[in-house]
Amino acid sequence: MKTLILPILLFATTSWACQVQRIGAVNLAISHTTESTVYYNEERTIPNLPQFRASNCSQAAMNGQFLMIALGPEVVDYEDTVKGVNFTKDFGYKRCEMTGHPFVRANDHEIRKEKFNQDWKLIQSCLEVTVEDEGNQPLQLPAKQPGCEMQRLSTHKMSFNGGFCFVKPNFASSYLLKLQIKKECQNLETFAGLGINNLDLFGAINLYLAGDASGNSGSLKALSNLPIRLSVNPQANIIPSSDDYGIEYPTFPENWSMPDIHFGKVSVNPLGNGMVQLETQLLVNNNCPKVCKDKVCQSACDYAQPVIAENSLYEKTNKGLELITTWYDGGIAPARFQGFIKGIGFEVAESLIEDGKTYVIESNMYDPKYDYERFKKRIQSRLNTIEQQLGRISNSSIPAIQEIPRIHVTRDLPGISTIPGLVFERSLDNVDRAVDQLRSYLSFKLWPPYFSKVCNGAACDQIKDPMLTLKAEFKVLGRTEQKLDVSMISIKRDSYIVPKYEMNNLHKLEIKCE
Repeated sequence: MKTLILPILLFATTSWACQVQRIGAVNLAISHTTESTVYYNEERTIPNLPQFRASNCSQAAMNGQFLMIALGPEVVDYEDTVKGVNFTKDFGYKRCEMTGHPFVRANDHEIRKEKFNQDWKLIQSCLEVTVEDEGNQPLQLPAKQPGCEMQRLSTHKMSFNGGFCFVKPNFASSYLLKLQIKKECQNLETFAGLGINNLDLFGAINLYLAGDASGNSGSLKALSNLPIRLSVNPQANIIPSSDDYGIEYPTFPENWSMPDIHFGKVSVNPLGNGMVQLETQLLVNNNCPKVCKDKVCQSACDYAQPVIAENSLYEKTNKGLELITTWYDGGIAPARFQGFIKGIGFEVAESLIEDGKTYVIESNMYDPKYDYERFKKRIQSRLNTIEQQLGRISNSSIPAIQEIPRIHVTRDLPGISTIPGLVFERSLDNVDRAVDQLRSYLSFKLWPPYFSKVCNGAACDQIKDPMLTLKAEFKVLGRTEQKLDVSMISIKRDSYIVPKYEMNNLHKLEIKCE
């Protein structure tokens, strides 16, 4: 069977298909201290199991279609914008090699595969999805399920632990889906015996209508995307962990452990209407040593970490550097990520970037949570703008996948060409769902924690201002309607926790795949 990998942003079909209740993102944290699972949303912990419904499937029943329920972890390439959700447990990716990098060791194919397998092991061992048909007829399940291992619990209910399962709607079918953590994973000793690191993963449950239950159907329409974050609270006796909210809340490492950050390239792109967009890349390495105790292994870099900088744009003149503007930009480095964080860019007046002049962008990182909160406010402002411009859900048809980057709310969205014949209906509802997902990643208050120290390997120090400063000097050589020709002159790094350097041009980083 071909590897089934779908983008993390998926969109809704027309209203006559099965209607899926929208509940935002689902966040689950396993606490071995209390032997419990913490469920939480953007604002607070919640007491009940996350659940949602897919109902009104009569048209799907009439057409002989199947409801496909897919669960899997997010897979991120060497850029934070290139990501998808894998539903097949098959790594199946090209063997790639990173060269010309500034890191001690690059994330080669085997390292990335190990991370992938750990994510899948956590999902399959600990996360359970139950599907119950609340209609008046038994739950119809195809005899062969090529994409998942499921267990029938009763005439109306089944469960599975990742992959993609199919159910056959009746005219009165209404499916109740619940997510929960298995009891055995809440016990530290039992969990340690599974051979899973305490870690932090992103994933999704996606729902589709399929023409058949083979797993190879070209007739596949997306109904819903439910982002999931599943993490295991760190053991405080191994990795110092945040305790700002107490043990009944999700906790994360309290030391920020990825200061090995370097400047990537700078680009300037015309937007029209007298504006250009400044785009900067950060080359980051979210890898650090594991610490093992009593069969439990942990690393602060097995958790997602914010990578946000306060950027300042200067013009270089005979009198020195003259400040033009400042902004916060960056992103979130997933667990064990190594590669580029692209950010969302920043718009400035075209008249401020002149041909033949030299400019400097200085990126300062102070306190990761402090910087993140300011970046979040910028994102929230953008989200408010898009809602005012586009309104709420509408049946009007627009090319939503192109629309979002065009109004500069978020980064380029991944394509949907991985499955031939896959067609998504597009409407304003698509934009609304994309906005909801951005909120789920950038707005919830229980992450990131307050960081007390910054660490480089085993060496840690108190966070001081700034803990890291990156500078890129570049010259504008000319421009066309499509782009500005920019020549990088030098990059510089200054820090008290990682080695300093200054060099001409950029790191000669390349990614080669077989």
